[in-house]
Amino acid sequence: MPTNFEDIIFNESNHAYTLYGQPLSSVTQVIARLKPPFDNLPNCELSIYSLQTSLNRLIIERNGGEVESCTIVHLNNEGQITPYQAMDLRDQLFNWLTARSSSNAQ
Repeated sequence: MPTNFEDIIFNESNHAYTLYGQPLSSVTQVIARLKPPFDNLPNCELSIYSLQTSLNRLIIERNGGEVESCTIVHLNNEGQITPYQAMDLRDQLFNWLTARSSSNAQ
């Protein structure tokens, strides 16, 4: 999972690509659900990486940037690229962050 903005690449149409070195093999291997408040999502790399890209997108947009959509890209050892459309979880993340911020302010 990326740890900083150097892991995000933008192309000319403001489409964000996040590069990961690990295969997304567990995208179809759903073992369990994530913990609340994200327990509507399967516990798989696609959900986790989508949460990360959605959080990055919220930060970028809060600072005046624009991101049209996000794609998770897997690069294998042979240099082949497999794109995965990231889920847009900004609303769910924003609601959770807002509720968390409100509860910490009390």
